Amino acid sequence: MYRIAVVEDEQPCAETLQTYLNQLAAEKGLSFEICHFKNAVLFLENYTSDYHLIFMDIRMPYLNGMDAAHHLRELDPEVLLIFVTSMAQYAVRGYSVSAFDYIVKPVTYHDFALKMARALRKLSSIKAGPEIVVTTLNGMARLSADDIRYIETQGHHLIYHM
Repeated sequence: MYRIAVVEDEQPCAETLQTYLNQLAAEKGLSFEICHFKNAVLFLENYTSDYHLIFMDIRMPYLNGMDAAHHLRELDPEVLLIFVTSMAQYAVRGYSVSAFDYIVKPVTYHDFALKMARALRKLSSIKAGPEIVVTTLNGMARLSADDIRYIETQGHHLIYHM
C-alpha cells in the first residue's frame, strides 16, 4: 500500500487527483491510501514521514507550496514530491527542494499516468532496498537485504536465514 498526500486548496482539482489515483489503482492492481489537505499549514503541522508520495499545489493561501516544500524537506528529505500547478514557470524552482516532477493544471489523465508510472518505478526501487547476489548450488540468487534475518557460517559456507 502506498500512502499519498494531496495538498490542494481547490476542491475540484483535489477530487480530480483522487479520481485519477483510484482509476490508476484499479487499472494496475495497486492500493493507495489518500489523504487530502486543504492547505500546506494543516499538512505540515502534524506531518509524519510515512507518506510515499506528495502532490502539492504551489498557489495556496497561508503558505504557498514552494515555501511548504522547503519546510517539508527539513522534516523529510526523502519523500517523493510532485508539484501540481497552473504556473509552469515555477516548476524550475522545484529543483531547489528536490521535487521529483510537476504536473501542469488542468491535469489530464494521460499526463498524470505518465508521471505516476515514473514515481511508482522510483518507489519500487526504494522499497526494494539493497540486494546482494550469492552463489548457490543452482547458480546465482539475488537476495533482498531486508529479508535476511541472520547469516551463519559452516566451514567455508554461508547459510542465509530469511
